[in-house]
Amino acid sequence: MAPKNILGLSNEILEDVVSEINLPQDLLNLALASKLFKDIVIPNHIQLRRIRCHIYQDDLWEILTEKPILAANIRSLQIGFGRYIQEEQIVPSMFSTSLGKPKSDSQYFFKALNKMNRLTQFNMNTTSQTLEDDNMLDEIIFAIAEAPFRLQDLALGHLYSNVHGTGIANTDRKISYPAPHLHSLTGLFLSHCDCQRCYPNPLYNALFSISDLPLRNLFLSLAPGRLPGIGDGSLEMVDVLGWVHWPQLQKVTLLPGTYPNAFESKSQMDSLRTFLIRHTKLEAVSLFQIPLPDLPADSLPRLHSLDFHWKGREHTCRLPQSIARTIYHFMAAIEGDEMLDVLKDMKDLRSCKVNGISNIAQLHQFSPYLEKLSYSQTGESSDWEDRGKVTAKAKKEVEKITAERIQALTAFNCLTHLGRFLARQELELSAPRSRQTDMLRELANSIHTLKYVEIYKQGRPTWIRIERDEEGQYAGFDETDGLEKENPRSHTWGDFYDGFRL
Repeated sequence: MAPKNILGLSNEILEDVVSEINLPQDLLNLALASKLFKDIVIPNHIQLRRIRCHIYQDDLWEILTEKPILAANIRSLQIGFGRYIQEEQIVPSMFSTSLGKPKSDSQYFFKALNKMNRLTQFNMNTTSQTLEDDNMLDEIIFAIAEAPFRLQDLALGHLYSNVHGTGIANTDRKISYPAPHLHSLTGLFLSHCDCQRCYPNPLYNALFSISDLPLRNLFLSLAPGRLPGIGDGSLEMVDVLGWVHWPQLQKVTLLPGTYPNAFESKSQMDSLRTFLIRHTKLEAVSLFQIPLPDLPADSLPRLHSLDFHWKGREHTCRLPQSIARTIYHFMAAIEGDEMLDVLKDMKDLRSCKVNGISNIAQLHQFSPYLEKLSYSQTGESSDWEDRGKVTAKAKKEVEKITAERIQALTAFNCLTHLGRFLARQELELSAPRSRQTDMLRELANSIHTLKYVEIYKQGRPTWIRIERDEEGQYAGFDETDGLEKENPRSHTWGDFYDGFRL
């Protein structure tokens, strides 16, 4: 007789059902629904979906090698060198008490990696510490290229010590690793070492030579040098950019890396222009230190988020109205009142970055529905820096101007995040009862939607969360280091306009 519901199925079938669930939150919800599922999900699944640790955490790799059924439950793996990843490691609590410090090498990592046959995300964003680490990085990339799993998200960002550290060449390095499997990837972060000793490499060649990849999210550091095997072999990556077509691409971040004079020639800008026009499904474009080419009115019909590098402060390009009116997030900084006209057609804008503007009324007229605003009052980097002792006269002047602009900002009745505005040395919040605290209170009470503010405290900018009483009035604040990171693969306010990343 067939079971009446799913709980009547055998444990083996239920185990297979649970194995198809990748996200820890979904696993938790399932575990809360039934004791039977709880016994399956906890701890063998929910604690193993995501692991982040040092590459040389060999005692963990040994456990996973000896227990392949547990290794197969891992979906996301982030590894690297250095103290930061060791201090912020994510490992199953059932193993944590038996784990020691990372070793100087690894005997089990590659054996464990081959057991992770359901891995979907792999992240290695690191700099090697020794020449031995260099060889390890090459071995890892080689292993990823030939691994049994089908990755959906791949992040490779790494530099080699023998080039960027000691300068000592390692003649034993393996640099002819095979091209990785790209046909299953929907997300790719690629910032490979692009020095003459490491580039060109198959990672870039595979990306630009395989047509119709299913990529949706791409972060690409454009390395200098020719791409062998592409065309006649004399073309560089910025030239080939206009040839490629990833039909599902929705979010792209491009940056020139160490590329000298990137996108300064007409042919390179034409290549970028062709790339943007061809990818009609793009929703987010971030061009780091790269200018925006002139675009026809019918291009980028789905664009919602845009970042690029101005050619100069005097350059105030206007986007075609058909593009501007779909923009929700404009990340290119508006420098001064004379550039506000750029926002004129962005009536649905939700977040932007402005520096040194005084005409807040015009900003509100153009973009009345702003939710997240980065507002540097002077437009200078010194807003963030310790410039020594602040004079009483300078402090008083800044307080006066800030108080006047708080009144102007009250027109933004949808604002939830305000960055940089109070994050100035002259406005350092040093005591619970001070003029600076009064300004923060006035700001919070004037803008009832405000949730997060960046202030200057203990010698550095700090994000705080506004606390309110039952009547919605300011009741203090709580310091926070994370700002609603709903999706680690999408552009968030926490990234502060750095673009879309894995």
